[in-house]
Amino acid sequence: MKKTAQTATELAVFGAILIFLIGLIVQQAMGINHLQNQSLRSVRLAMKFSYLHSAGLIGPERIMNDQVAGNKSRDFASVLIIEDRLSVDSGKFGPFTRAPSVSGASGTHSRNYFMPLDANRIVDVPKYDIFINGKHIPLATADFKTVCLTQTEALCPPGYDPTNPRHHWIGNYDPNFWEPNCVSRAGSPPTIYGCARLYAIASNNPNALSWCSSGTCPNGWSLNQRFNLDRDPGGTVDVPGADMNRFSWQWVLVSAFDIDTQARLDGKLTLLKGEGIGFGKEEGSEVKNLTVDVDNDLQEESLIRNDPEGEEPPVFIVNSTSGVVEMLMVLDQNEGDIDFGYDTVAYRKYLADPVNNPPPPGLTKDVAMYTRVSPDTYMEITDQGAAGTVRSAQRKQHIDLVQRILEISNNTGRFCDTAGNVVNDPNIWWDATNPVEACSTNCFDPSNIALTCFDTDDTRLFIRSRVADFFGHQWITNVSGDPYVNFNVPAL
Repeated sequence: MKKTAQTATELAVFGAILIFLIGLIVQQAMGINHLQNQSLRSVRLAMKFSYLHSAGLIGPERIMNDQVAGNKSRDFASVLIIEDRLSVDSGKFGPFTRAPSVSGASGTHSRNYFMPLDANRIVDVPKYDIFINGKHIPLATADFKTVCLTQTEALCPPGYDPTNPRHHWIGNYDPNFWEPNCVSRAGSPPTIYGCARLYAIASNNPNALSWCSSGTCPNGWSLNQRFNLDRDPGGTVDVPGADMNRFSWQWVLVSAFDIDTQARLDGKLTLLKGEGIGFGKEEGSEVKNLTVDVDNDLQEESLIRNDPEGEEPPVFIVNSTSGVVEMLMVLDQNEGDIDFGYDTVAYRKYLADPVNNPPPPGLTKDVAMYTRVSPDTYMEITDQGAAGTVRSAQRKQHIDLVQRILEISNNTGRFCDTAGNVVNDPNIWWDATNPVEACSTNCFDPSNIALTCFDTDDTRLFIRSRVADFFGHQWITNVSGDPYVNFNVPAL
């Protein structure tokens, strides 16, 4: 009898261990299979997005030379997919643990890669696509803005609107922007004109004619000025003299002067300092310096020179007498919903003074999971102790709501308008539905707690996924009509 009991006990223990191991193998296999599938799906989705947009199969129709031109928003498509999937569990009431899976990929269809960007064409602004539990969040990574380059804001040409948030005067960026001795016009005596100082990056390679690392540099821009990398007013040289010829880049002075006007006036104008800007509007004229730093943020912006729709104000305004450029339109890579130009220096400033400096953009580490206990009432599920060994929740542990926080760099007005309403303009949201469901200064208000909410004060997006989870409990209140995510991404 004792041997029989011992045998039964050993079989039970061995069986329990075997079942546990089989369950562990199944759990790991399912996890690996899902991650691999997720990775391949993100690659296919990025390639598909780039193709559909560049081929003109998504977005407003555009015909150029009797062909569909498409748009440039996904010339270089980047996709990030995040899903909180149920993890295999041996719990009595079914699984309640959710494991996040993250995958990202990029794809390029080069059909429109070298096509010039047209002014004010919103569909051409580059986008970065995020899918969180099936919710599509396309983020603009740049935006158009107009910069007046006159000596004072009062002298800005017609078309400049100081009340327009996308219009700026260069003096608000750089108080030392004006060069009084910029251009000379032939005459007796010659007439001298001033212009704005702009800056471009010259790379250290044999084909870079602007590069200078020794001796007297041309265009009135000295060696020390070129290697003052942060362009501080004190003129500190940041590169030792022995390393200048091996350093990768330097600043070059670009004067707000139009080379086309100089060619049209047949030598009457002489640029005294820096290099000019070549828009390529005259037959055979040089295209030059179309990426410059116009707002003193130490990063270059792209000058816009195409204006096929006749938008006002004009893309650029040039004084026909002096050739001085008085106003420019640029595509600024730092003015989109998310600023990928945020670097280590900016992060150090934020750590030193978080009140007056912006936090790093993008998804934060703060992920919260909530369980619904009644309409408009959610309790947060928290893990405490070593490796989350202590789990606490009110009434039930199953996850009904997953929250992630996305730090937005700039309030571009795409998600919410100035009145606090959700923006649903099809001209803005032409490629997706606005993921924001509520605009508020308090995204934890009971009426907003289950909604994807844009905090208009902190430019922070609370992305909330209502997960359909009906394991291990019974709802007395009918919730079958509530919206839930089902991890749907565009079909491949």
